[in-house]
Formats: sequence, C-alpha cells, structure tokens
Amino acid sequence: REHSLAKVPYMLVVGMREAEEGTVALRTLGEQQQRVLPLDEAIALLKDAATPPDLK
Repeated sequence: REHSLAKVPYMLVVGMREAEEGTVALRTLGEQQQRVLPLDEAIALLKDAATPPDLK
C-alpha cells in the first residue's frame, strides 16, 4: 500500500519460496494482481522500463 501512495512504479517481493525458485513477485502501480516472474525476466522488464524512449 505504501508503494502506491508514494507512486513507486514497481515493487518486487522475494520471499523464501521465490528465493528457492529463482523468481520474484512483481506488482506494478495501478494493477491489482501481482505477477511471479523468473528473476532474469524481471530484470529485463525493469531495464526496459527504465530506458528512455529515444534510447530504445
């Protein structure tokens, strides 16, 4: 909830299960559902989101 109030675009959660499976739970600002992704996919998604459009 705090990340929504602070307008943080992405929140990643790594619990024991995610750590064992090599995944992260990703919640995107404005979406109700969280997604569980492999760590490398989450990193690629965040890199893409952080790259300015003129550099893509």
